[in-house]
Amino acid sequence: MENDTILDLFSQTQIKQSERKAPLVIGTGATDTALSGPKVKYQKNGLKKKMLRRETKYIVIHCSATRPSQDIDATTIDNWHRARGFFKIGYAFVIKRDGTRETGRGIDEVMASNKGFNNVSVSICLIGGVTENDIKIAENNFTEEQLKSLDELLEELVEKYTSAHIIGHNQISIKDCPSFDVQSYLKGKSFSEKGDDISRDASPTKSITSEDEKKF
Repeated sequence: MENDTILDLFSQTQIKQSERKAPLVIGTGATDTALSGPKVKYQKNGLKKKMLRRETKYIVIHCSATRPSQDIDATTIDNWHRARGFFKIGYAFVIKRDGTRETGRGIDEVMASNKGFNNVSVSICLIGGVTENDIKIAENNFTEEQLKSLDELLEELVEKYTSAHIIGHNQISIKDCPSFDVQSYLKGKSFSEKGDDISRDASPTKSITSEDEKKF
């Protein structure tokens, strides 16, 4: 009986520790079970479930708005987003300067990068997107390796989400991100019909504020 009590206390301690720590999962995100947010149900073991999307209408392309010389990765962005109060990185995918693809939050989780569209979209972030001398100036400076990796990822995503459309973040926000015209880029691609000229005034959901996004 005494041993059972000790084990029970140890189990409770482990649960509390897991809720305090939410490391970035480089992979599918399937093992990350500490996601907090609205309408989150609890499992029997006390850990919180992830907030999953019910549908995926958009594949949104972003940039990190960093200099071309900055070879950052998903871990760096995860730290930035956590510092802003987010639960973890807001993108599902990050494509580094050398074309390496990294994963952030679970591919089917609610995103935290597309205000008003987070629960109906999946996000990709290309590293780069501003000039070397002035980070306030947008620049299409992505490498051939990045664009090749992007095309491969888009092909996979349109196959997985057959009804989803590919858009740039600048189509649903006032930002320059991802620093190029996604709809022009899609022309001639095998998945060009997946483009969409949606504007930021066409949010399919109730506007989600920055404070709300931090909960996802």
